[in-house]
Amino acid sequence: MFLLSGSGLGSWTKDEMEKLFTEIIPEMFQLAADKKLIAETVSVQLKNIEELWAMKSPDGKRLVVTI
Repeated sequence: MFLLSGSGLGSWTKDEMEKLFTEIIPEMFQLAADKKLIAETVSVQLKNIEELWAMKSPDGKRLVVTI
C-alpha cells in the first residue's frame, strides 16, 4: 500500500498513525532510495503564488510550493 498524505491526519486512529510511522513511511523512503518510487514535481516559489491559480500541472506531476 502506498500513501501520499497532506493533511487530515486528525481523523486517523492511533493504530493507523502507528502503522503510518512504523511501516508505511519507512517503506516509502526505502522505495524512493531504491528509485522504485519517483514523485515527479513542478516547483513554484511562494512569492509567485498568484501564478498557481491559473496554472495547470502536467499529468501525473505534483505541485510543490517552495519558500
